[in-house]
Amino acid sequence: TLDADAGFMIDNSAEKVYLVDDKGKILDTQLSAMIVMLLQLSNLSKEEKHKIVVPVYASNVVKEVVSCVRKDIDIVWTKTLPRYIAEESKSKDVRFVSDYLGGYIFPEFQPVFDGMFAIGKILELLAKEETKLSRIKREISDFNIVHTKIPCPWDKKGFIIRKLVEEHQKYNLDLIDGVKIWLDKKSWILFLPDADEA
Repeated sequence: TLDADAGFMIDNSAEKVYLVDDKGKILDTQLSAMIVMLLQLSNLSKEEKHKIVVPVYASNVVKEVVSCVRKDIDIVWTKTLPRYIAEESKSKDVRFVSDYLGGYIFPEFQPVFDGMFAIGKILELLAKEETKLSRIKREISDFNIVHTKIPCPWDKKGFIIRKLVEEHQKYNLDLIDGVKIWLDKKSWILFLPDADEA
């Protein structure tokens, strides 16, 4: 209706930003993170080493997206809590961080989630590339992630995580946070104990 190039919604804490593309579609937070990451990677100097920080629950499509743009970018997979993600943003050569839930960190400014700065940076990157969110969205492969909460007594969490590791040795396992079981090169299941709830 407004013929706008982009729309932004900020959460109450002003840390998270949700993107609306030029077609008026509210974008999934994981897709948004990959779009912003693509914009940021396209604007990094080719002479320096660069890293991006990605939480363990992010789609592995991020690897495809990164390799399409730059072969010299290292992906640092991290734990899922915001404090761990923010801590990684202080590491040397880190140029982009997202929690893939609407939070963005541009370490050259400050190593914390900042919604207002993220909006300004996204607009700057879109202007530099002379592109639109919907155009970049088309460059990213489709992916699906399903989240399910399963009730579990506090005293059983450690036992279940240990059993998952013991009983799935034939698979590739990532133990960065919880247990991530790789079923094949593209599909995985992540069992992540909730820090606050049973």
